Amino acid sequence: MTDLLIGLTCLDHIKRKHPEELPDAESETSLHSSGANKRIKQVFISQKSFFYNSSSVKKERLDRRIALTIAVDMQPYSYVEDEGFLALMKEAGPAYLVPS
Repeated sequence: MTDLLIGLTCLDHIKRKHPEELPDAESETSLHSSGANKRIKQVFISQKSFFYNSSSVKKERLDRRIALTIAVDMQPYSYVEDEGFLALMKEAGPAYLVPS
């Protein structure tokens, strides 16, 4: 129950403060809890929606930062496909889908 409330609180925060980061790919259902007949709102978000929109400001800033890093460090464009870079980005920003 606590995990659900924390998840809903986080989702509400994202909806209010970062609406551009949350695609419209969500659906809501209601469940009845046993005994108290309380309605619990459960939110299901498709796996795809955990990634930044391709037009989000955050994704654009990260894309530019990666391009700048490649240029400054004189790395090949294929650097973004290297195992180490992908592992770093997965850990640093799991919602960021690295461009290829």
